[in-house]
Amino acid sequence: VAQALDTGATALLDHDAQKRSETQRPTEPTDHHDGDGHGQDHEHGDEAGGDHDGGEHSDAGTGHEDDDGGMDMDMDMDMSPGGIPLAVEGKDRDGLHLDVLNVSLGPILPLWPAGLVLHCTLQGDIVSEARAEFLFRTDSPDATRTPIGRRAAAVHWIDLAVRMVRLAGSSAAAQRLCALRDRALDDSPIESLHHALKTERDRFRRMPLLARSLANLGSIPADAAGPWAGTDAWERLLGMLEAASTATSPDDHGLPFSPANPRLVELMVSGKDLGVVRLIVASLDWSVACALPEVAV
Repeated sequence: VAQALDTGATALLDHDAQKRSETQRPTEPTDHHDGDGHGQDHEHGDEAGGDHDGGEHSDAGTGHEDDDGGMDMDMDMDMSPGGIPLAVEGKDRDGLHLDVLNVSLGPILPLWPAGLVLHCTLQGDIVSEARAEFLFRTDSPDATRTPIGRRAAAVHWIDLAVRMVRLAGSSAAAQRLCALRDRALDDSPIESLHHALKTERDRFRRMPLLARSLANLGSIPADAAGPWAGTDAWERLLGMLEAASTATSPDDHGLPFSPANPRLVELMVSGKDLGVVRLIVASLDWSVACALPEVAV
């Protein structure tokens, strides 16, 4: 994997190769193929067979005449230059016609859950539809209830909080959390972090700008399953810090994962812009070890 990533990075930085690739890419629409896989000349009919129906042009693959006597383009024609898909028009949430483009977020993206792919239908920067997919998962329901060690739990919750805070734009707060995470990874007693995490949690509660940025984002219905029912992104961030603090308590014996519900998230991100979608995704626990393939909403 490391070698493949290095090779890809080198290729992307080769400007001469990128220019050659651009000039060699076909700019004309690709040929339309019939059911037998043979190309057709859409303007002049089948050159090999000549005209059909006594000299009249065949309407197969040439468009058809509309009620006003005009000619419509054949909608089956592949108009993608070089096989690159183009955007098509569709109605947005306000009823306007905007370009629709299918884009996949993940599985490798900065500040993004590893292995998660969110297949999005975009209109501008608005996600009109989404489908979540995990490239790595377990089908065992026991994975959602298996406790992990206190040190691992503390690191897990702090990492989730760091990702969310960085996306929200609070780099100073993220640096403080990273310092606590590094302390949790060394050999010092995990209990020594308990007071520092409680102090940091209380400090976050006094950050009104961050609270306003995250409040009411990605609200989960109160009747949904799971520990995050009835919460928004801000409450889940505070919950992550609370869970990290609890994990370092001498009375704690490990915390279970609380995985995100992929089907519910698909509904949560619909109609939101990309920045909000990324915050919603970051506010949930997408731990690969406990992601199930199908979970009912």
